[in-house]
Amino acid sequence: MCGSADTHDSIGYAHQQLGEYDRAVSAYREALARCRSSDVLYGSADTLGRLGDTYMTMGRPWDARAAWGEALDVFDALGHGRADEIRNKIKESHADG
Repeated sequence: MCGSADTHDSIGYAHQQLGEYDRAVSAYREALARCRSSDVLYGSADTLGRLGDTYMTMGRPWDARAAWGEALDVFDALGHGRADEIRNKIKESHADG
């Protein structure tokens, strides 16, 4: 990723692991903003993936699918193998409701 975006992404991940989901979302959104302002595509998609995971854990599948959908678009554009992982998360989230 890129410097300060990495830091915010790591903070988001720590909050996510501690169950502090609102704080995780805030940190991930800051990381995403920094990645986007620096045109760091992979970093944006990676953070969007974790943001989607956090939303799903919060019981917000519509927000999770939106974040994962954006991540999928980027991973597909990059030809990155993580696209399949994200595609599966979207599919599974529809099966869960």
